[in-house]
Amino acid sequence: MALSAELKLRDKHTQRICVRVDNDLSSLNDGIKELNVNVSQLLSDLVEREKARGACAAGEEDEDSDEGSDEDETSKCEPQRPAKRLKP
Repeated sequence: MALSAELKLRDKHTQRICVRVDNDLSSLNDGIKELNVNVSQLLSDLVEREKARGACAAGEEDEDSDEGSDEDETSKCEPQRPAKRLKP
């Protein structure tokens, strides 16, 4: 038996994560925890790539602000939820 998750990215690519589990409750619980860790790592990697590309503030620096506060820069960005669907 296996648990799986599928993440559809903005560029229409799909990331699949699969975790094998045995047919008992404790194995299922451990598999869910492992799947959660894997999905969290994947999403963290995607966030880091977006930050590196400068998707939110590319060329949109506030010329009036001398402080360069992170709060000011992040308020310009609207968070976008990736399209994702878990397979039953």
